[in-house]
Amino acid sequence: MKITTLFSQSLNRNLIARFQTALFFAFLIQAFPLMSKNIIEKAPEFKGDFSGILPVGIGSNEAVYLEDPCESVPAFVPAHATEADLSIGTLPATIRITGSITISSSLTLTGKTIIMDPGTSIFVEAYASLTLTNCIVEGCLQMWDGIYVGSHGTLRIQSSSQINDMRYGIDPTLDAWIYLHDSQFKRNYYTVLSKNDGAFTFEFFGNTLDGSNLKPYLDPQTGLLIAPQALFGLWFESAVGTQDDPIKVGSSLQTQNLIRHCATGIYAKTSDFDIDNNRFLDIKGGIGRSIHIDSSVDHTIQNCVFDYVRGGIYAQTSYYLIKDNHFNHVGYAGIARNSRTHMGQLPTIHHNFIDDAIGGFTLLFNDNSNPQITANTFTNHGGQAVLLWDVEGMANRCSISNNTIHLKSPDDFDSGIQIIGTTKASICDNPIDYDGASVWENKGITAWASTNCIITNNDCTQNSSSTLEANTGVQAFYLSESKLDCNYYTANNKGLHVLGSCLNTEVTTQHFLGPHTTGLFYDNASTKKQIHNGNAWEYAPSTGQNAALGTGIDIQANMFIVDPSDGAIFAPVDVDPQAWFQSEMGGNTKTCNHATVGCTLPPPNFQNSDEEIIRTVVSGQLTFPNYADCLGWMATRQALGWIVRNNLQNSTAYANYWTQNATTSAGILAQLEFNSTDWEQSQGTLESQINTKWNDVQQLLSSGPLSQVQLNLLMQYYQDLKDLKNSQASARLNLIAQYRNTLSTLPSTQVFEANKKTVGMILCDLYGREAFECNTTELSALRSVASQCAFEGGDAVLQARGLLGFLADEPYHVYSGCSPIQGRENEKTDPGSDFQVLPNPNNGTIEILFPDGAEAQHWDLEIFDLSGRSCWRGSSENRTNVTGLSAGAYIIVCTNDKTGTRLSKRLVIQK
Repeated sequence: MKITTLFSQSLNRNLIARFQTALFFAFLIQAFPLMSKNIIEKAPEFKGDFSGILPVGIGSNEAVYLEDPCESVPAFVPAHATEADLSIGTLPATIRITGSITISSSLTLTGKTIIMDPGTSIFVEAYASLTLTNCIVEGCLQMWDGIYVGSHGTLRIQSSSQINDMRYGIDPTLDAWIYLHDSQFKRNYYTVLSKNDGAFTFEFFGNTLDGSNLKPYLDPQTGLLIAPQALFGLWFESAVGTQDDPIKVGSSLQTQNLIRHCATGIYAKTSDFDIDNNRFLDIKGGIGRSIHIDSSVDHTIQNCVFDYVRGGIYAQTSYYLIKDNHFNHVGYAGIARNSRTHMGQLPTIHHNFIDDAIGGFTLLFNDNSNPQITANTFTNHGGQAVLLWDVEGMANRCSISNNTIHLKSPDDFDSGIQIIGTTKASICDNPIDYDGASVWENKGITAWASTNCIITNNDCTQNSSSTLEANTGVQAFYLSESKLDCNYYTANNKGLHVLGSCLNTEVTTQHFLGPHTTGLFYDNASTKKQIHNGNAWEYAPSTGQNAALGTGIDIQANMFIVDPSDGAIFAPVDVDPQAWFQSEMGGNTKTCNHATVGCTLPPPNFQNSDEEIIRTVVSGQLTFPNYADCLGWMATRQALGWIVRNNLQNSTAYANYWTQNATTSAGILAQLEFNSTDWEQSQGTLESQINTKWNDVQQLLSSGPLSQVQLNLLMQYYQDLKDLKNSQASARLNLIAQYRNTLSTLPSTQVFEANKKTVGMILCDLYGREAFECNTTELSALRSVASQCAFEGGDAVLQARGLLGFLADEPYHVYSGCSPIQGRENEKTDPGSDFQVLPNPNNGTIEILFPDGAEAQHWDLEIFDLSGRSCWRGSSENRTNVTGLSAGAYIIVCTNDKTGTRLSKRLVIQK
């Protein structure tokens, strides 16, 4: 007598399903004395909180019946009338389950195929166990729900088993034991979905997780099908691994896991465990993140391989150690937002290998956590290998050192390392080389709108003969209170390019190895009085190298002193290297030594800055012939920021200046640093409390197996940690809110003020968003700002360009929006052979020979001494008498009053 025949005429299908399942397991349990005698005819509700993620009504015990051709597989019915004949050996190879299953004690199945009806589940009750060895559990053409493991329950899936077609995956609860080894998990919307607070053991080794080709699941509430690809491979929320209950997703001692075809491979929120020895392949659909960690205490991600994925690692509001991983053909290797420290340990990205990536490691809003990006290797790289982005004026730190970077340099904007809007960044000991693009810009290092940074001991080499003007070793644009020291530049169109107001930025011991178009180029720049002690200039005249140093601003903005062996020479403008640096070819000049120069940590203190340029700004003596409004405003902002950081608002020297400017846009922006200082102090207090609580956790874990009381205490500690981290986040959000409110009060009379307000408020909004994305209105506003000349629109132009480069892959040339006449084209000089000074040295009577066809009457002459003071001025004649000048070294500058071209030569007077 078949059960389906007996009841098919009198019971509806759902009732048949529940009854058949209960009766089947009644027979099964009676046959095995090790199994519980308790029979649960109605399966309990599927545990877990799916609010906000899953459709209402999904996850109940009711079987969801849709048309399914697997109905041709009969439900299991005992072959004989007596239950005594039932045994594992008599079970058919394929079993169809038409209702949810409850395991009350212990069950082991080997070599079986179990077909689950839609909406059904397997429940492993508290203290029960289920072991599947070389088994297949799957749906037919539709998905089933998944496996729930109760407290102290055990689930083992091993030895080439397959668990396929789950809608909600495996759900472990408190003190469960989950062992998933050497098996396959295919076509699951989730393979693991753990959303329950608690500690449990979890091992995931040697498995293949493939989320492609999902079977349909018809939502009974909406009538809609779910997506054709897995949403998450493994999902953990508030999952706690303990010494006795570790969570292990991969292990270097075990066979590697393969995770592929998921919108996100592994997601971990408010959880802490290691991710080791996993391979991620074809993670491209949806979000396309291989690993996503969020608000977690401690994660180590190591020995993983990322192949052909859209995104590698995304870390948010977490401490992380990312090391010894390989990223091959990826959209980006890693993005970290709001990084956190842990027990004094700094978030670290170390010794990873990245080949053929569009983006490397991007760090956004670092919250003073001082991330360490060290000893990574980037090959065939496009975009930025390392991009560091912060909210300007906020307390921050970061170190980028010993990374080897090769840019593949397509016709796109590439930069080995780029920092935007940060403070105290250390960029040291990084060899960077690039081919030199033909359309857009290649740069070794780009430092924009940042403060108190050090860039030292880096090698920037251009490998090709590209003549694109913007191919540059290091570009420093609006970089203040910083130091550029002991960097090597080889064969760049520009070696070091300094642009805009860079108050108190020091340039020392640079080594320029030609051929360069220009070795060192100051472009509408104001820095400080530079003692260029120890710069080395090597070149090959036959290669067509031009200027050693160029400047795009009047001589009073910068004063440069260099030290060739025959005496110091003042150099305000372009100079022919053969005429100026000839004596250095003998090797007498002191140069930096890579082996002995280290990376200063922390970067130079504000108090060590030179006040001379600040006094020049305060007294109104720093003037700009080009872009005067914007560059003057930037210089004022940087000077006011220096006053605030050194707490000199009430000092005798600066009190009046501060009072006069405190309510201007420059003063308002400078005052934002007050709030940042207060936040930094409160952040330190919270970090101390978090460290204390984590010590409590570690002491409890080291006490051995935990009692129930101790386990409850452990969970309370974790809740305390969660609360403290939430307080951290709230404090930062409050600071950003204050920052935003302050920005809203900025006057918008000038375009650079309006730009600062527009871009600053977008940045504040991005800080608080779950996704780092701009809407169409914001993108339009950013494009409007980014298209402006940065000398006219201020540092907000650079910030807008950086955002568009990251969010929309929109590159901008450094001179985008600028007139080719202002500040550059009319100030480019021809090689020094265009005019001659004879004799040289001389006794004060000189003859000037201009280029063929040049009319002498159109040239104005000016001679400067070593301090930059104008000593003589007049109109040009073929023979000029300057015998009134004392013996010494000078610079003679010839300016064409028709074309604006300026030519310069060294002049030595001997008496």
